[in-house]
Amino acid sequence: MQKISIALLTLTGVLLSASAQAQNSQQLQQLQSTKECRGCDLTNVNLTNTDLSNARLINSSLFGSDFSGANLTGANLSGIQAGELVVNA
Repeated sequence: MQKISIALLTLTGVLLSASAQAQNSQQLQQLQSTKECRGCDLTNVNLTNTDLSNARLINSSLFGSDFSGANLTGANLSGIQAGELVVNA
């Protein structure tokens, strides 16, 4: 019985991770096409050298994302949550 419980917990974790990655991918596409993604989960996203000028990322989660070389001129980052965010000027 304990082995089944462990297997179910592992499977649940894998499915939740896949679901989060799919949502993350959709939100990343939204940001790239519209430059707007309010309340998005962009955790661990690579946005290196991306033009995000005048983008609106209000209340988005950017933990661990890489913005190295990205153009953030005029971007609205109000209320973002960011830890280990990489931004190089």
